[in-house]
Amino acid sequence: AFEQQKYDQALARALEARQIYEAVGDRSSVASLDGNLALLSRVQGRYDEALAYNQNDLDYVVETGDRHGEAVALGNRAYIYWDAGELDTALACLERALRIAGELGDAWEAARHRAGLAGLHAARHERQRALADFQRAIPVLRTHGASFYLVDPLLDAAELLIEEGELA
Repeated sequence: AFEQQKYDQALARALEARQIYEAVGDRSSVASLDGNLALLSRVQGRYDEALAYNQNDLDYVVETGDRHGEAVALGNRAYIYWDAGELDTALACLERALRIAGELGDAWEAARHRAGLAGLHAARHERQRALADFQRAIPVLRTHGASFYLVDPLLDAAELLIEEGELA
């Protein structure tokens, strides 16, 4: 339902599932579902709601020591703040996510967050920083076969290069 942009239907089903998970005391599934509810709320422009769901997800992964989950939740949190126009907070979240992914030695996750940082630098009109981050992220994403995650960075990098007059 989510991919078909039937957001109300997706939300209703997700909330039903959440009630079941809560009833049986499955905190892990509640937190995971909250991560998805945060994304769903974000695309609908309900940023406060998205942040609340994301916070529950983030609290759970931190409490359980899931550092990879923490990096993912922080990355998702960054995009909520970014969409809400809070670029400085988004930057801080992405930098933390990148640092955690680096500490874990997770090159793919780090590249994903670095590509996000590059896009954010571009949005902040920091073109050289954006291009440098794109140059570091894109080869890793390509190596890991993450074509879905390559589309936006490649398009954003091309747009910056066109603006700089380096790409016709």
